[in-house]
Amino acid sequence: MQWLDLFHDISNKVAVTVLIILVGFIIGRIAGRLIFRILHEIEIDRLISKKKADIANSVSQVIEYTIYVITVCLALDNLDILAFALIAAVVILAVILIISALLGFKDFVPNFLCGLWIKNKGLAVVDTNIRLSSVKGRVVKRGLLHIKVKTKSDDIISVPNCVVVKKKWN
Repeated sequence: MQWLDLFHDISNKVAVTVLIILVGFIIGRIAGRLIFRILHEIEIDRLISKKKADIANSVSQVIEYTIYVITVCLALDNLDILAFALIAAVVILAVILIISALLGFKDFVPNFLCGLWIKNKGLAVVDTNIRLSSVKGRVVKRGLLHIKVKTKSDDIISVPNCVVVKKKWN
């Protein structure tokens, strides 16, 4: 008899959670469209900005997605897993940010160090001719991360400083 009560409790929670999600998503969709129509009617885009900005659409989407997030939080709270889900989301977001930062620094640090080396050695000075495997041209700008080379066909190519360190000079 105890397992039957447990089954009823779980099925009731799942049914209420599904109902919360359905009602919340419907309300979010209706609210988003209603806000869009109201802002579009009062011509908020024309009143606020002179550029072609879609402020009405942006505001309505923000409201719609905010209602969606609140709905999901209510549904997770009904299942008593809101705290776990929020902690998991924060951990996943932190891991993604850390990995993104590390991948960004993977190219930044070596190019920065090579840029300092190039600057100290006085290499790749503006108006110097340079040849890198298939690229040949004149240096038009030297930065700490890359140099810009103008080719004979007037193309400007950005070359990372790590590549410049290994190049052949004319």
